[in-house]
Formats: sequence, structure tokens, C-alpha cells
Amino acid sequence: MQCRPAPARRGRAARAARAVLAGLIVTAAGLVASGCTAAPPVDIADALRWVQQQGGRDVPGVIATASLLVVPASAHGDDPAAGVTMNLPRITRVDGLRVACYGGGTILFVYETHGPEARSQQVSVRCDLAPHTVSVGDAPTDAVRVDATGETTYLFVEVIGDDGASGTDDDPEADGDAGSTDGDDGDADAAGPDPWQGYYDAQLRDGQGAMMQFGGSFGPPGQITVAQSDDVSLEPGHHIVQVECQGASTLLVTLAAITDEGGGPSPIEPVETTGIECPVSATLELTTQTRGIQITLDSQGAPGAFLVRVDPGTVTP
Repeated sequence: MQCRPAPARRGRAARAARAVLAGLIVTAAGLVASGCTAAPPVDIADALRWVQQQGGRDVPGVIATASLLVVPASAHGDDPAAGVTMNLPRITRVDGLRVACYGGGTILFVYETHGPEARSQQVSVRCDLAPHTVSVGDAPTDAVRVDATGETTYLFVEVIGDDGASGTDDDPEADGDAGSTDGDDGDADAAGPDPWQGYYDAQLRDGQGAMMQFGGSFGPPGQITVAQSDDVSLEPGHHIVQVECQGASTLLVTLAAITDEGGGPSPIEPVETTGIECPVSATLELTTQTRGIQITLDSQGAPGAFLVRVDPGTVTP
């Protein structure tokens, strides 16, 4: 069949003062292996109506939103600036991203923050209409770029953060607290390239079925961060968590049940922390009584890469 050209993406700020730049309808090539030789299983008209209903709400803690069309990787170019970029009026602390999509499949969601502690990560997200929280580690940033590839559908993203004085250029003490060491802005500027960026991209492209999947790096030397991801829609029960890592000598992996009440996901019992020696492929387990799971990876300041799959083999890619 003939592939249909993708309509323009739309991005909007939560308030008029925030500028949102809609990027090209392209993503990084090869993030998800899927073709356009078969009709999309998602009714795009229904998906568009759904995503249009998500905007226009004044939600506490949401400082910007974006909606975008997801298309297969084969329909994209290789522009690294593709997607939708949400520009914030100042350096702002971003707590996380809430991601939801239409259609019942799985997409590969990518985010990138700009600013003194730039971060990026790829996360596999199920399109079950439920919001999936992706942590960005309380990153101070003035812009967030989001993108995704997968079966053709629509995606809605909310940026969660504090647009007040805390963590902005007007609050130098808060900016100073952002680092994990006693360095200053000069240390961040002196950080070299990240040798582990993209290390697990091939495994993410393989599309092995899992209820939850994400991977990335801990950042370049001088800008090491703790990786964390929440899935508030994961059903309660016994869960298998596969963790692969490289680079860091000892990786602390914390698995926790979560509650999504009172302003966002927060960990509750059971909470289990395990130290694993990298490189390794480790299998951990957690039994939850409530919906959702939080996974935190702490490389203790060392650079490296990680790949996490929850309940692998339970979803057909």
C-alpha cells in the first residue's frame, strides 16, 4: 500500500507565555523497526479526536503540554532535532513527563532536556490511554524535546514541574543545589561527551515484548544522574524485572510499589534495593498489592548504560 504523508504536529504551552516550537515530522532513524506496508491498526480519526480532548485543561503542576503524531521509523529521516520542543521562559526544575497515547500498541518515546544538566532517555510506552510517568530526575531545564516512533497514532505529553522561583535563574541557591557534587557551573561546562550514549539502542530497536521497557545512559562525566521511571498503570502482582548494565562498577537498583495519590507517583511498600555488579544481566522480582511500579537506578556517580525490561515476553512486539 502507499504510505500517507504525516500531518503537521502540534505543540502548545500550558500558558500563553510559553512558546512551543513544533518540529519536523521526523524522528531519529531506526528507533523502532516497523513498516508502512500494512494499514495502521489505529483509527487515526479517533486518535486525533482523543488527543484534541486532552488539551486545554488547567492541571496543577503541569507547566507545558504537547501533542504529536507518532509514525513508524521507516517514515522518518535522521534529523536529531525532530519532534516537538517545549520552550520554557526560564530555567525550571522539571520533575517528570506524563505520557499517554491512543491505540493499544507500544511506542518508543524519547525525551531530551536542555540546560545545565542536559539529559535524554528512551522509554517504551504502552498506548492504553493511561498516563505513564517518565522521571527526568528533577532536571533544571529551559526546554524539553519529545519524540516517538511506532505504529501510527497520537501521543500527548504533560511536563510536570515548578514554574515558580525555585530552581530558576532568580534563585541561585536552588541552582547550586542541583548538582550532586560541590562543583559549580564550570564543572558542568567542562563535562566531556558521554561514552555510553546509545549503547543499548539496538536492543531497544529489537522491540522485545515487555510490559515496561526503558534504557539510556547516566550522563557524561560531571553530569551523572540517577535514572528513574514510573508506570502507574502496571497491574498489581508478581513482576520480573530484568536489568542490564555496563560501565558502572556497582549499580543500586530500587524496585518499589507506588501510589499516584496526592500530586504524583510516590513509592510505598514494598521497597527493595539490590546492588548488582556491572557488566551483568540481572533478574530481580517484586510483588505489588497496588497498581504501578517505580524503578530507580543509581550508578553512584559513575558513567554507564542501562536497559530495563519489566515482565519480558508478556507483550507481543
